[in-house]
Amino acid sequence: MSLTDNLQNIPVLGLSLYLIYKYWSIVAGVVIAWIVYTLTKRTAILFTQGIDKQQFFLLLLFDFHRTVDYLQSMVRSPTDKSFHRWFLKAMCYFRASSKVDHTILNAYTSGCTTGTSAEGLDLNVYKPHDKASNGVILYLHGGGWTLFSAKCFHATISYIAEYCKITVVSVDYRKSPEDPFPAGLIDCYNALLWVQRNSEELGVDNTKVFVMGDSAGGNLSAAVSLLHRDMKGQSLDNTGDPLPPLAGQVLVYPTLQGYNFQQGSMTTNSDYGLSRSSMIHYISLYLTGDTSLINKIGNPSKLPALPSLTSPSLLNTGEETDVFNPYIFPLMPGNLSNLPPAYILIARFDVLRDDGDKYAQRLKDSGNKVTLCEEMAGIHGFMMHFNRQALARGNLMKISDFINSVMEGEEFELEI
Repeated sequence: MSLTDNLQNIPVLGLSLYLIYKYWSIVAGVVIAWIVYTLTKRTAILFTQGIDKQQFFLLLLFDFHRTVDYLQSMVRSPTDKSFHRWFLKAMCYFRASSKVDHTILNAYTSGCTTGTSAEGLDLNVYKPHDKASNGVILYLHGGGWTLFSAKCFHATISYIAEYCKITVVSVDYRKSPEDPFPAGLIDCYNALLWVQRNSEELGVDNTKVFVMGDSAGGNLSAAVSLLHRDMKGQSLDNTGDPLPPLAGQVLVYPTLQGYNFQQGSMTTNSDYGLSRSSMIHYISLYLTGDTSLINKIGNPSKLPALPSLTSPSLLNTGEETDVFNPYIFPLMPGNLSNLPPAYILIARFDVLRDDGDKYAQRLKDSGNKVTLCEEMAGIHGFMMHFNRQALARGNLMKISDFINSVMEGEEFELEI
């Protein structure tokens, strides 16, 4: 039997371990060189670009994510996120248990209730330590529609409930690639209906319901706002009584388009954590459950002409034209009138900065109330670390002011 035949009988993982053992000095040298290069590169960025210094480890985490994705794609399918999800889950639990104000976290550990809605969704209800207002936030977490879970955001949501003095409900919506669009959006919309229909049990006012999300969760929050307006609060099968319109939407560095990746912040900010190529990868997984659209999404010339979708069908999916469906990417052509007041937070050093900026302008042009806030020292993901970053806590207080002003019927000015 030839050497090639022998090698084909050795599992990839076993072969990898053998090569590492055989050439450990070379492997160690490569790893050390990568670490030194990454640390030097990130340090230079922090001290030359005006990024908040507390985001140093967040930048390193993005680098590690990309490395994990690359290594996993070598031994498994690019759509297999099992190891990546396990790593992120471990990181989230570590973050939730270290350097957190345990006075806050423990209050939610004892006061958080978990339930299952009529649609089979796992919901977590958070109440602040002190008396809550009669408003409620449905929080939709980020992660490229692919990663994380509501439990990973336990510490983040705890801080939101505490600082905003409001009830917060989180939901574990379905993820791609196992369940591409529209599965996640349907789950989020059903969770929203559950919150409004069970407002008395939650001790909240169903006219003071907000949706809030970060990154892909910001995308889902904007899409849910559109869907709730179009369905008038009815179920997707057009049953049930209409519900009051949403009180507001809070979009934190949201993903809002899947068409243009060739200019603006998509190119200038691709080296500050979340990259342009990562966004294209996540979008392809969200639309199709695989990576077949990567080369098309990243190159507008390979996509069909922009169609007019004033009333897109929610469930007709599977084509490249999905990137023009406003329920998938709300920045695309469509009716943006009569939407709830919006607070849009963007980060200067984020590939998604222009998405939020342009969406704020479109909402304003459509007659909606909008507040746009740009964090000049932030990168993508900076709002996940309230326990470590004053930058995040300061922006959370602004969001709290926005929510309170809306509930009290006060006017707020557009800041663009």
